[in-house]
Amino acid sequence: EQEDFYQIKECRGQHNKLGFCYQLLFVKIINKFPVQVPFEIIDSILTFASLQTNIDAQEIEFYQKRQQTISEHQIKIKAYLKLRKFDEVPAEFIDSFIFTEASKLEDLSAILARTEQYLREQNILFPTEDTLKRQAISQREKARQFIYNSMSKQLTTNTIQILDDLLITGDE
Repeated sequence: EQEDFYQIKECRGQHNKLGFCYQLLFVKIINKFPVQVPFEIIDSILTFASLQTNIDAQEIEFYQKRQQTISEHQIKIKAYLKLRKFDEVPAEFIDSFIFTEASKLEDLSAILARTEQYLREQNILFPTEDTLKRQAISQREKARQFIYNSMSKQLTTNTIQILDDLLITGDE
C-alpha cells in the first residue's frame, strides 16, 4: 500500500527502513510482532521486505542490534495499523466470543481458528499460543457445563431415570 511506503520512508537509514518494513509485513501476515530477543527472522518475509524496499537483506543485521529502535517501530506500527495488544482488551470481551463459539463447536482447533479470525477482524494482536489455548479450553468447559445444565433442566425425572438406566451395563 502507498501509505505503508510513506511510513517506511519516514525511517532514517537503510537498515531502519528494512527493519520497519519487515516488522510491518510480519505483523500483517502473522498478526503479532516478531520476538525481540533474539530478533525473530522469517526468511521469506525478510526477502519480501528486501524486494519491496530495494534494500539488501543483510542490513537486518544492523537493525536487530537496536533493541530500542525495534520497540519504537513496534509502537509506531501498532498505532499506524490501529492494533491492540491482547492483554489491553478486557478478558470478558474475548471470553464471551470464545464461549459462544465453544457452544457451537466442540473441536478445539476449530474454536482456536475462529478465535484467531475474530482477533484479526477486531485488530487485536495474537497472544502466545499457550494463552489462547488455555482460554479456549476454559471457555469450552464452561460451554459444556452450560449446555449440560440447560438440557438437564428440560428433562423430566422419568427421562433422567431412563437415561441413567442406559448407563448401567451389568456384567457385560
